Amino acid sequence: MLKKLNHIIVLSSEQKNKMESLGYNCTFIPHGFSKPNFKIVDLNGTKNTFNQTKINIFFSGNTYRDLDTLEYVIADNKDNPDIVFHILSQKGENKIRFQQFKNTIVYDRVSDDFYFTLLSRCDYNFLPLTFATANNTLLEAQFLGVISILPLTGGIMDYASNSNIFYSNLEQLLSIFKRLK
Repeated sequence: MLKKLNHIIVLSSEQKNKMESLGYNCTFIPHGFSKPNFKIVDLNGTKNTFNQTKINIFFSGNTYRDLDTLEYVIADNKDNPDIVFHILSQKGENKIRFQQFKNTIVYDRVSDDFYFTLLSRCDYNFLPLTFATANNTLLEAQFLGVISILPLTGGIMDYASNSNIFYSNLEQLLSIFKRLK
């Protein structure tokens, strides 16, 4: 089907490089998002009380997420009483997978107001990605001033500002989590 196309629009430089290496004409157009318009909601009284004295880590999504790395980092920090992982957008087996850890709060479906309030209150946004393209969670976190912890995977720098924290391998990632404040 792609052979019939004259031109392809892609959302990351990595996609552009890959498609051009296969002989396709491509244009990379960066993805944007609309400024979130939300009301701050009370995070207490839900599953757990949001504890501002802890290091709160936000995680959301499924597409291109490295859930094995997420689980590994949560397990590595399971005895650290200072870190809490807030896990959104997981269903079925994945929801059960992350609920087993005492240092996680797994949320059922939440409103946009709750989502943006929680993201804005967390200290870090953790996005272990297998592939980087336009990622709303990253763009929203940056807009809200929340630092993201990101892999140095192709295409990530199309969207990630230099104020984020980057890792190249699992050892480096675990070291980052040991130094979080």
